[in-house]
Amino acid sequence: MKLFLLIIIIILFIKSIDSQYVSPLRINYYVNDNITIVTNATKYYFTKWSLLRHVGERDDIRLVLDWTCNLNATNKEERICTTSMAGKMAQLYGEDWYCNAVSGANGQTYSNHLPDSLYPFPIIYNYTKPSTRGSIITVSGEYLRFGTGNPFNIDHVTVNMTDRDKFYTDNFDSHNIRFDFPSGCGTVIFNLNEHISTFNTNIQYQNPKIQNSTITFNFDNNIEQLSKIQLNGDNFCNDVSMVNVTIGNELINTFDMISVDHNEIQFNFNSSKQLYTENIPITISAGGTPTLDKYYISFGPIITSINSVPTSTGGIVTITGKRLKLPPPPPPTPSSSSSSSSFNIDESNEKYKIKIGNQYCKYIKSTINELTCNLPNGSGDNLPISIIINDIGSNVNSSVTFTYGIPIIESYKIKGNIVELYGSSFGETNKTLVLINGKIHVTPSLTDHEDIVQVFNNESMLTFKLQGNMINANVSIKTPNSKQSNIIQLETKLFVQSISSPKTIGSINPLQFYFINSTNENSIPKITIFNNNSNNNNNNNSGLITIESNTTSKPNSTSYDGSLPYQFQFPRGCGKKLIQVEMGNQRVNSSFSYSPPITMYCNRSETDSMLMNCFGDNFGDNNINGDSNSESEDDNTIITFSNQTISTISLNDTMFSFKLKESFYKSNLHIKVCGIDSLIDYEIKLDSLLKSITMFDKFNTSGGYILINGDYLSLDNIKPSFKCSADNNTYSSNDCKLINGTEIKCLVSSPGCGGSTITTNNKTCSLYLNDIEQIGKKVQIFYHSPFVLNFTTTTTTIKINTTTPTDEEEDDGTTTNDTRIVTKKITTTEINRNNIISSTTFKRIPIYKSKGGQVLIFGGNFYDPIESVTIGDVKCINPIFIDYEKLSCNLLPSTSKSKITESSLLYVNVTVGGQSGGGYIFKYDNEDSITNENENNNDGNESDHKRLRWLVPAIIIPIVFVIGGLSVLAFIFKKKLPCFSQNGNDLKNK
Repeated sequence: MKLFLLIIIIILFIKSIDSQYVSPLRINYYVNDNITIVTNATKYYFTKWSLLRHVGERDDIRLVLDWTCNLNATNKEERICTTSMAGKMAQLYGEDWYCNAVSGANGQTYSNHLPDSLYPFPIIYNYTKPSTRGSIITVSGEYLRFGTGNPFNIDHVTVNMTDRDKFYTDNFDSHNIRFDFPSGCGTVIFNLNEHISTFNTNIQYQNPKIQNSTITFNFDNNIEQLSKIQLNGDNFCNDVSMVNVTIGNELINTFDMISVDHNEIQFNFNSSKQLYTENIPITISAGGTPTLDKYYISFGPIITSINSVPTSTGGIVTITGKRLKLPPPPPPTPSSSSSSSSFNIDESNEKYKIKIGNQYCKYIKSTINELTCNLPNGSGDNLPISIIINDIGSNVNSSVTFTYGIPIIESYKIKGNIVELYGSSFGETNKTLVLINGKIHVTPSLTDHEDIVQVFNNESMLTFKLQGNMINANVSIKTPNSKQSNIIQLETKLFVQSISSPKTIGSINPLQFYFINSTNENSIPKITIFNNNSNNNNNNNSGLITIESNTTSKPNSTSYDGSLPYQFQFPRGCGKKLIQVEMGNQRVNSSFSYSPPITMYCNRSETDSMLMNCFGDNFGDNNINGDSNSESEDDNTIITFSNQTISTISLNDTMFSFKLKESFYKSNLHIKVCGIDSLIDYEIKLDSLLKSITMFDKFNTSGGYILINGDYLSLDNIKPSFKCSADNNTYSSNDCKLINGTEIKCLVSSPGCGGSTITTNNKTCSLYLNDIEQIGKKVQIFYHSPFVLNFTTTTTTIKINTTTPTDEEEDDGTTTNDTRIVTKKITTTEINRNNIISSTTFKRIPIYKSKGGQVLIFGGNFYDPIESVTIGDVKCINPIFIDYEKLSCNLLPSTSKSKITESSLLYVNVTVGGQSGGGYIFKYDNEDSITNENENNNDGNESDHKRLRWLVPAIIIPIVFVIGGLSVLAFIFKKKLPCFSQNGNDLKNK
């Protein structure tokens, strides 16, 4: 019971004490420079606040705030207390608040410390960011400094005011308080009152800023290793756990960080993953605070090697390395797919600038590891190389330089003892030295011009002849500018070369052996010949033939050059043969060829003038050539003459015979034995024998062909031409063609007309050979008859040119069927020489049987003059020759009463030079169209008369009705009108 009473007493005591404190319902510190506190009307309310600053041992009241309190007019249960802050805000700083209060219920008062919960909450307008090293900052706002001690701290670490000595004076700036901030990074919580945990604000350290960067690349045997990147700037922080570095999209791992300080960061980066030359963005985050400004680090091209080019010509430079290409363009977005975004930046030569020494190397193409450009000719050693791609240069101080004219051997070929080197900058023919195993190699001549070393293809190929038994020799070259190439090793093998070709009859010939191993120098070589023929049953010429050398050559210490000749007895044969050569334990496949056929002379047999005998060597015969009936050219001796393959009567290695044919003519005799052609053809001259000349066929009126007949004819030794009567022109051999040795066909463009009947138009043509008339060699010329193909009816304009036109003729030389027809006689000479018809124009018009008209006829073998033209039984008068395929004439009206149907065709007959020809081609236009036209005209006249008969009454009758109507209306109107008085002033009605 006592305990219960004690608890009640304690509760009542606490309640009494609590009731003495002001318990605001609402507080507003910031409205209109006033502080307003709303309390219960029966509770305690403030009457005064006193702000103290402790100076020494005394308390100085620096600011007193008096409160004015009234009951709320709208709610009598509330009391509103207000104090004005006008002009007092600058004094709102101190270490302690005291307050006076009075009870609204009984008027009881008290004085005490102002509770912390009623302190004004700080208002921060802005602040200066501290450096990560630590720096003085300024915090600007209101109600910033209250409380005892040093209340500012970061994570319980005291932050001092720099102006603390002014705090106890009236000169303290309570709106802008300066603090000595410690080092740090990111964002920290800054407590403004050690007694009030809610008086906190966030302070962010300055953003990191990158000012410059360097990259140290690391290579091991031209392989790119980890590179070291150093960033310089400020506010990086010095806590590696708080710092993040990102290059592109790659975050640098903590274990790659080398060092971190406020103004410098070093870390390792795998730059080998950066394939292209480009600028990569780099960012730093210090405690979550990122860099604001964009910064890029450049990864430029790296040069690891470069070739050389000739001094005299320049050439293609190939640079190897890394990042020698721009990155590919990003894939087009749907919005830009139709734009020009498909342009590849890498295709622009302007993006690549390569400079070697003082000369620019024109960009050609590049990959990420190789770039090629075209460098002009020049000179110089150890020239610097500069590559700038899209304005990004190399950030590696490369030790690679360029020197003109350094020979580089890239590959080689060995053809026997001839070595071909391939590469660049090989120097000059006969001035470049070849070094074998480090010593100058004295080589024999390559050609008859005494070339020891030959250089080709802009110094990219060099050939020389190996002298001596150079097995697996080390080869290099030295150019005239004393620059030496790289060394390559020649892998030599046994090589056999035929010195001279054996005859088809068989002979002893040497083979030269090269690159014989020292262990085989005393061996006796042997060769196995593979016979290409399979049809011959002779065992000596089929299958395999193995022969050994009949002499042994041993090296002489004073003259041995590494190659040895060996003599072999080659069997009878022909063509090219494959062989296998054995020299001790060395074997090699090779080949040799029998000697080509050669004809020394040919002559006719004394007993038979048609038999030709030819003498020479290596003609072969059927015993070695195989079956004479074989269809393979490689198995036979094939002889061609006069563009014909001839059959021989007899054939052996040194002589053959064949029969002459009349179709042969002067030409070269060519021989092929087992696929090997004669190197020099022998010319057989045959005297041409002229027999006759004939027409190939009747001439067209424009000309035709004449055949020259004979034996052994050839245009090489005879130059035919023709002179024809009537026109007296000469036609040369330029239009002649050799058919065979018995016929020559010549075009003779001699115009004319006339058939086999002797007329005045017939002509003869005489043959001339080499401008000499051949007596009795004449041919009479006959021409084909004219023929017709089709026609048209026209209004024709024909312009006629004569040999010497007069002014009058020039003015009046144009005729039409509407005016007159030119009947001037035109001679043949004028046709040939003056192109009589220079232009014609045609316009189709109908032609009727009753009217006739001008007709244009197409056909052939027309000639001037046209003697006559008839169409059916009607003459077509005044015929005009237009050309060999066209003529025109005026068709007279037909008086024939026989009815001609629309489908009837009339015979058109043309007579030229006494010969007639024609065909059923002509048809009149329908005569009914004329009748219809006349009927239409008559109908038109009759309708005109009818219209005139009705015109008069149609006009007069309406006029009569109008006049009559008007008269009636006038009479009626006059009856109805009022009348005027005599003086004109008064009106009166009638």
